[in-house]
Amino acid sequence: MDDRKHTTVPRKVSKHDPAASYRTLSREDFDAIVTGELTHVAVWLELELETAIENYFAVRSDTREAFSRLILQREGMAFQTKIDIVRIIVSGNEFKQEYKDQWKGVLLRIEEIKRVRNAMAHGKDVGGQGLTIKVGYISRSGKETEIEIEPNSHAARMAEAEKLQDDLHELVAGIQDARIVPTASDRRGPSKG
Repeated sequence: MDDRKHTTVPRKVSKHDPAASYRTLSREDFDAIVTGELTHVAVWLELELETAIENYFAVRSDTREAFSRLILQREGMAFQTKIDIVRIIVSGNEFKQEYKDQWKGVLLRIEEIKRVRNAMAHGKDVGGQGLTIKVGYISRSGKETEIEIEPNSHAARMAEAEKLQDDLHELVAGIQDARIVPTASDRRGPSKG
């Protein structure tokens, strides 16, 4: 099992108003903080997906570093590719349906964080006033899209990201245990009769 754990950037946050610390920022600083926080979360989510892939393939601890360097972190192995690999892995018949359903929801939540992160990193500021930022970008399908981020929506997204990290970590840790153990007849293959 991998020893990597997710962490978050410590920030003074009011339990009553988690967005309060953002409201003291300039528009430029808020934009930078949002982009940075989303990037930080995306990195940890991607690391967890890498661990899921390593765990599924039962990569030995003494070869994990090489597997990660040569396979998972090489140029061209994009975040979305890792999401797609995990989606294929957990959609197979070897997993319990409840586990597959949990992964389906978690992967959609990861893609949403990735979508917003990519919009902030690669999109264009198309308006908004004060700390309400509207970002325009072209989706993977070629559709023009806008997102709007302001302190309250970003604080809510970061709270969701924290829960998502916990949910993902739990699924990754259980990837071997969630497999359906084949019976002796399953291992022999179809009968010839």
